[in-house]
Amino acid sequence: GGAKHQSRQEIGLMAVSDNITSQGEWVLDTGASRHITGDQEQLATLTPLKETVPITFGNNSKGCGTAMGDVLLLDDATSNRQVWLRDVLFVPEAATNLLSMSTARKAGVRFIIDDGGCKAYHGKELLFTAKERDGLYIIGSTAGDKTTGAQPAALFTQPKETAQEWHKRYAHLGY
Repeated sequence: GGAKHQSRQEIGLMAVSDNITSQGEWVLDTGASRHITGDQEQLATLTPLKETVPITFGNNSKGCGTAMGDVLLLDDATSNRQVWLRDVLFVPEAATNLLSMSTARKAGVRFIIDDGGCKAYHGKELLFTAKERDGLYIIGSTAGDKTTGAQPAALFTQPKETAQEWHKRYAHLGY
């Protein structure tokens, strides 16, 4: 016979199960066409791609997806559940983890923004709550901690700082 309640339930690209573990911060992104991580350790599974997938970040910098895998997300412990993202693209150049809201919506996830943050539901089930910090909605254990300070620029690749770059930024001030 089948069990009435499964400990893990498939939800399109996402699955849910009890007992949560932390896997860092994830930024909800309305512009990302795929879930992306630059941290290979985030991936519970890893499948190299036969062909790399070119990615253009919001600041027009480029990267290449080289593998895909599944990632365990940490909600804010309100629902005490694990949420798994499926088919997350590993892009080494990515400076932060991005959860594609459009990909999640296609999998049946509904997002509601209110004073408590951005809540994600599948049907009536709360999957996670992303806390607002510096204009970003972030899933992760430190999302509500104002001292850590997310930087919107982290949504893109981190440029290498050079003396030439600072020279340009300060209107060609002497080195």
